[in-house]
Amino acid sequence: MIGLCVVVLLPLRQSELHTDDWGWLAIARHADAGLASYQQTLLFGYFYRPTAMLFWELREQLAGLSVTGQLWISLLLLASCGVLLSGWLHSTGLPSLAAALAGALLVLCPPIAGTAMWLSSHNEMLAVAFGLLALWASSQMSWWRWCLAALALFLSITSKETGYVFALAAAVQQLPQWRAGLPRWTAWAGCFVAPVLIAWLLRQSVIIPIGLELDLSVAASQFATGLQLWLAHLPSALSGWPGPASWRSVVALLILGGLGAWSLRAVAGPHRRLLGAALVLLLLPPLLMSPITSEVLGQAGAGEILVNLRFYCTSMVGLVVLLALSLSCVKPPKVGAAALLVIAAHWGVVSYGQAGRWRDETRQLSPNWAELAAQVERAEALPAEGCLIDLTCAGVSAGVAPFVDPIVKAQLPSGHPALRCVILVDGRAPYYSLLEASLCDSQPWAGTGWHVYEERGRRYADIIGELCQLALRPDDPPTVPRQ
Repeated sequence: MIGLCVVVLLPLRQSELHTDDWGWLAIARHADAGLASYQQTLLFGYFYRPTAMLFWELREQLAGLSVTGQLWISLLLLASCGVLLSGWLHSTGLPSLAAALAGALLVLCPPIAGTAMWLSSHNEMLAVAFGLLALWASSQMSWWRWCLAALALFLSITSKETGYVFALAAAVQQLPQWRAGLPRWTAWAGCFVAPVLIAWLLRQSVIIPIGLELDLSVAASQFATGLQLWLAHLPSALSGWPGPASWRSVVALLILGGLGAWSLRAVAGPHRRLLGAALVLLLLPPLLMSPITSEVLGQAGAGEILVNLRFYCTSMVGLVVLLALSLSCVKPPKVGAAALLVIAAHWGVVSYGQAGRWRDETRQLSPNWAELAAQVERAEALPAEGCLIDLTCAGVSAGVAPFVDPIVKAQLPSGHPALRCVILVDGRAPYYSLLEASLCDSQPWAGTGWHVYEERGRRYADIIGELCQLALRPDDPPTVPRQ
């Protein structure tokens, strides 16, 4: 499995870190949050993913800013997903060959491999890995395995919200437990309900409402638009075709519908529960993410599908299981195995090509980051609080400039005086700045010409560990009254 991952991701050996990757590594280096990640949040309450944050701290400790080291961690995470899928399918009684081919198919699947390429998408990969571990652990009647399933589900949900889908898939897989008597049924239900409830309560206690109210008419429109866009980009995500087209959503829907109908007809016996779990994994994620995909995929161009493959990651687990189930029913079995090999070969070629495109894209985004950090290192007598450092650097594009603050601070040692300052390029405001926790207050910035950004009464300032994530904006120029 590792060998397949190495071959598919081979072009990435010459890639660079993406702008978002620098930000997460900077947070991991300076926050020192540890388990406090479960009680505090960042990105201004956009999501609650503490397990993914802990993994960032682990990545930073193991590999630092080494691109090669970080890619090896991503490669091992991808390979573990393939191994866990094979183990789960084998434990449910699927033939060994079909289970092994399904694992290989998963790591070669373009949306899965593409998600692994981008370090900042590891929350999705973690949710899949822990979700598959939960499905494997819950596939057999064993107390220790059910406890492991509960822990894995909690870690999956707190890695990314798509983990909730794995909880439902695990429940579908074990539906016959309701006949096993009240004690066993209660224990089984608790293994799935407890992690979901605990994760949800933690999220509700940490995430601060940002003043947005749910408009049901708008929500319905978002669900429809998000689902349509998800289907429209699906052929591009799987085959590498450039850009979406309206007719492709119809084609994708027909193919998925045909595959599902064939599976329902061909699959029988105990594999029916496995089929139900696969359909949950395939169909629910696009519905769960549709409010986000309605915004993000609506703005995506032909090349941007590379950074949006994460929206297909969990569904591809369901698709691979569906393919493995369907083709394992084909007689003779060699025909089904050959079909899986053909699909795997095609996906491998597509994934290898998109790895090359990702390498080229990240290299274009990378001016001389070390020179920017060196300018900060040469700065003398930084103020005790509330300072701004305006850098100059050729080759910093308008799209990269807002990330300069975390990019520079990712390269600075912990406790560096520059953590008391906002770093910008050519006066352009950063999306956010990483500062010492004591500077989350508005007072240190009075008189600097900048203020803490607020919207709907929500201050865009979060503290995690010893670090503050702050959004500052320049003060409006004074209004000159008309004469």
